[in-house]
Amino acid sequence: PDYIMDPLLRASEHGAIGAGTTNPTIRGNQGPTLTVEGASTRTVRVGDSLALTAVATDDGVPESPRKRILTFLPDFFNPWVPHTRVTVNTETGLHVSWFLYRGAGEVLFDPPQIKVWEDTRTGANSPWGPHFVMPEPPEDDRWVTEVTFNEPGAYVLRCRASDGAADITQNVTVTVTR
Repeated sequence: PDYIMDPLLRASEHGAIGAGTTNPTIRGNQGPTLTVEGASTRTVRVGDSLALTAVATDDGVPESPRKRILTFLPDFFNPWVPHTRVTVNTETGLHVSWFLYRGAGEVLFDPPQIKVWEDTRTGANSPWGPHFVMPEPPEDDRWVTEVTFNEPGAYVLRCRASDGAADITQNVTVTVTR
């Protein structure tokens, strides 16, 4: 059935491997692990910040294609060089991002989060965007994010850990009061 997606198909659709290519290393990729510290339900007041901590690890597969390119093309990140690709491609490497999954108000994340959807615009803070460089993971594998809400209500924040080919998510429900 067409609703079954194996990990290799997902990696291809994410853009983590080239069109029509594969190898034993990528076929053996183990997705990241993710633990969100603290309760899965939280309460905070409008305007107050809420600290969210996620712990994520990965096996290092797939390797970043841009790290390999940089050894041959030192001007790869020159903004004046036009950026072209034949197929969608993503920068790989472990990263964690929080995003608003459900809720009506504006949510501000600090630091700004890496996009979890395909945004190919330059400077969009997206692994699919030209010249994007994946930041190094924290040494202790803990990503700490402050979140602030501008309106009261019920919100669901989703945390996604991804290596560019496979991902895992966890939700936190937040009740925001005045």
